[in-house]
This record gives sequence, C-alpha cells and structure tokens, in this order.
Amino acid sequence: MKDKLNKLNAGTFFDMKKFMKNREHLNLHYIREYYKLYIITFYKTCAKIKGVSALQIKALQVPESIEAGQVVRLVCLFDPEQEDLYSVKWYKDDVEFFRFLPKDKPANQFFETRDVEVDMSRSSNGTVFLKNTSRSAEGMYRCEVSADAPSFQSIFSEKFMAVEDRPVATSQSDAHFLCPWTLRQILWTMLLPLILYQ
Repeated sequence: MKDKLNKLNAGTFFDMKKFMKNREHLNLHYIREYYKLYIITFYKTCAKIKGVSALQIKALQVPESIEAGQVVRLVCLFDPEQEDLYSVKWYKDDVEFFRFLPKDKPANQFFETRDVEVDMSRSSNGTVFLKNTSRSAEGMYRCEVSADAPSFQSIFSEKFMAVEDRPVATSQSDAHFLCPWTLRQILWTMLLPLILYQ
C-alpha cells in the first residue's frame, strides 16, 4: 500500500513538474512574441522620426526673381504615400503666412504680414498665390509638410525669391519718342512760309 502511494506521489510530482515546464515555456514564448512586436513597433516609429518614412517633398517651385506688382505662384509638390496629411505651412523669412489643414473648416488660413498678400480664392493645399507684390516680398520662402499621427513627421524645403522694381521710362527714352515729332514741327514751321510764298 505504501509503495503504491509513493508511486502515485512520484507520478503526480512528475506530472506537475512537466506541467510547470510547459507553463514556463508558454510564458517565455509569449514574452518573446511581445518583445518582438515591441521592437518592431519601436523600430518603425524611430524610422519615421528619422525620416525613413515615405513622406517627402518632390519639388518646390519658387521663382528666382520677379517684378514688383507681379502675381506670383508658389508650389510645393509633396507625396505623403501611406502617411495621412496633417498640415502644409508656408513661411517667409521664418514667419508663417499661410497654412492648409485638410481636417479643419475652413482648411485655408492666412496670417497677415506686411511683406506678403495672399490671394485666398486661388490658394489651397500646396499652392499659394501672392498678389500686390512689392520689394518687401523679397526673401526666403519655406514650405513645411507635416504628417498626422502616429509619426507627426515634418519635412521642409526652401528657396530665395528676389523682387525687382518695375522698369520706369527715363527722360532720355521720352526724348527719343518726342524728338522726331518736335523736329517735324520745327521743319514744317520753317518750310511752310517758303512753300506758300513761291
């Protein structure tokens, strides 16, 4: 009887030991999977923050030089790919003057500055139209594109735009157009009496 009990206890102990081993194995398996998922998520997030993400500016179209008074079109061509767009912002010399937020109503926002005037009826997304440009519109223009959650990545590109005064007709050029007419008048005044009295 005693031997039977010992065998039963030994069997029970063996089974319990096996069960504990299995449980430890299962726990280790889940812990490994959890950390693997954590590391992958962490890597993807870091990759997005470091700029490995697909969000990129393809081209920035800012004219090198314009004449004062000219209407100017600024274009920021970007490709969000898998990212959701959060905002497109335009700056002149580090001062924000236009913002596009696709989830806001209205999506277009203008921040008044003394340097630039935006044509809001024609501006949207990555395209901005400047009107009534003057010499003060000269400067560095920057387009900044930001992705929505979870990355909130931001990228930018910038270019300098020069503004020249409109060419004004000089007195010399005015004389060029007036002189032939004045000379003709002088010649007729001198020759007309001679012709009439012949």
